[in-house]
Amino acid sequence: MEIVRINFNYDNPEIVGAAGLQSKKDRYYFKDSIGLNAGEVYISPLDLNMEFGEIEQPLKPMIRFSTPVVDNNGITQGIIVLNYLGPDLLDNFTNQVSISNKNRPMLLNSDAENRKLYAAIQHSPSLISIADIDSNIEFINPKFTELSGYSKEEVIGENPRILQSKTHSDQFYKELWDTISTDHAWRGELLNKKKNGEFFWEAASISPILKKGKITSYIKVAEDFTERKHAEEELQVGRDRLKILNQIIRHDLANEFVVIKSAARIF
Repeated sequence: MEIVRINFNYDNPEIVGAAGLQSKKDRYYFKDSIGLNAGEVYISPLDLNMEFGEIEQPLKPMIRFSTPVVDNNGITQGIIVLNYLGPDLLDNFTNQVSISNKNRPMLLNSDAENRKLYAAIQHSPSLISIADIDSNIEFINPKFTELSGYSKEEVIGENPRILQSKTHSDQFYKELWDTISTDHAWRGELLNKKKNGEFFWEAASISPILKKGKITSYIKVAEDFTERKHAEEELQVGRDRLKILNQIIRHDLANEFVVIKSAARIF
């Protein structure tokens, strides 16, 4: 909740009365700032200013700078937020690029890259899922649904153990979680179970996602290698059979040589 607010008011600053103060608990820049350490500064994306939940008219682009206020014991008591008028930045940008560039200048925010990334994930041949710090699934891509048989509605909020085949030991999973909970990626093979009860093999990589040095979620990227796994198992069976056959032949030949050797001595 705002305690003090001073509006720029077009070069005529004014202190906002108690009735005009607002709650900012749901604003992204408050959520991203409240966890800062003393001396750290948060810089927001450039966006449109909102008043009482509505976009302000006429449109007012803003960029925000914020830093925590801490007491003598280092405990955060609040944050200071500076709302900087975007047009000052945009006008300067326009003036600078117009000096040497006759083409139409454009600014793109990170949403453009996010859309590209999202599209790549949606069309990826890999199974991709994201779980929060409590191991609740937050996101899956279409390949996950295609292979596992579970819809998005069935798995969001569930624990990844719904896929477990019960073939791996508790120690196996303990070592997995011990690895990723210490900021390291885990790579290995998982035998999981589909919704219809069929088993499938994954070659998986599970990595922690960090924000400001703290783990906030986990992402798993996996490849379905069930057919390759079966082929490897069949190949191993063939090798084992050849090994046994080789031992039998060597044993039989050794016996034959003993007989020949004895017959030669007698002769």
